[in-house]
Amino acid sequence: MSERVRLRASITDSIQQKAERVRQAADGVTARIEKFEEWLNRLPGRTETVTYVRHPEARDQDDMTAFGIRLARANKRWALSYASWEIDDPDEPINWQPLTEASLKLKLHALRMFPTLLESIEKSQQELVNEIEAATKEFDAFAETLGVHGEGKQ
Repeated sequence: MSERVRLRASITDSIQQKAERVRQAADGVTARIEKFEEWLNRLPGRTETVTYVRHPEARDQDDMTAFGIRLARANKRWALSYASWEIDDPDEPINWQPLTEASLKLKLHALRMFPTLLESIEKSQQELVNEIEAATKEFDAFAETLGVHGEGKQ
């Protein structure tokens, strides 16, 4: 048997032996995403939030592809999702998919973005409070013209 054949067999054996370790490690990444999503579902005051960065697989400086993660309500739960889109094509719809179904490379990138996502939740809370206050102020002024008083006033 030639050295080349033995080398190939050795490489193949090594790949097969490491396959289980790779699978377990990848399953661990998915489990961490699921655990974080569960934690977010128990977090009081969470808001719909998106954070994004330049796509980790962008080919060159002119590649305007973004990679984002989102926390959004899905039925009665909050779910983490991901998407990739062209920043310079605002008319193209963004196709959000469950983060647990992303490729391993994108899951790893998303894990590193979780601290920024939390910061985005905090920021969006304040923006939501500002929006609520502005809308209720407008309604109260309108309601006053009708003789209807806001906040339980008669």
